[in-house]
Amino acid sequence: MNKTRMLNSKVGAVLAIGVIGGVGIWYAKNQAAKAVGAVGDALNPISQTNIFNRGVNSVVQSLTGDKNQTLGGWIYDVTH
Repeated sequence: MNKTRMLNSKVGAVLAIGVIGGVGIWYAKNQAAKAVGAVGDALNPISQTNIFNRGVNSVVQSLTGDKNQTLGGWIYDVTH
């Protein structure tokens, strides 16, 4: 069987769909692994870049007008 005839057959179509599906699954798996890493860091309680820390510090910075202020720093400033 020559290549042109095989590519135009049902076997060729199934092979093409299989290759495209395999590449799609590989790509989705890699993107999912990256997303899990990003979400894990955003929810890590000891990370300075977690979502809750950034949110609280953003509110404190808005209220104080100091772009470098943190909640802990503001509490220290108020109590000392």
